[in-house]
Parts: sequence; C-alpha cells; structure tokens
Amino acid sequence: MKENDIIVKLEKKYKKKRKNSLFGSILMGISIIFLEISLLIFMGFIDIDIIFGIISLIIVSILMSIGIYLNNY
Repeated sequence: MKENDIIVKLEKKYKKKRKNSLFGSILMGISIIFLEISLLIFMGFIDIDIIFGIISLIIVSILMSIGIYLNNY
C-alpha cells in the first residue's frame, strides 16, 4: 500500500512538472515574438509610437521571467 501511494504521488508530480514546462515554453515563445515586434518598432519598420515598443519590452520581461520560472520549477 505504501509503495502505491509513493507511485501515485510521483505520477502527479511528473504530470504537474510536464504541464508547467509546456506552459513555460509557450510563454517563452510568445515573449520572443513580442521582442521581435518591439525591435521592429524601435528600428522604425513599424510606424507606431515608441511607447508601444516600451510596453512590449515590459511584457517581454514579465513573460520571460514567468516562463523561466515554470521551466525550472
């Protein structure tokens, strides 16, 4: 009985880590897309106000930190 409980706990932990890694990887991908958009804004290829580039850089830093945390958690 005790061995089965340990196996069940390990399976739950593995599934949670797998889900967190997937979600973290998706967030990292989205942050890279936002980074590319902000670079295009700063270089002038996208003619939008510079504040949108700064906002996208803030979003990049938040998404990147959450994604790294979830991948390593």
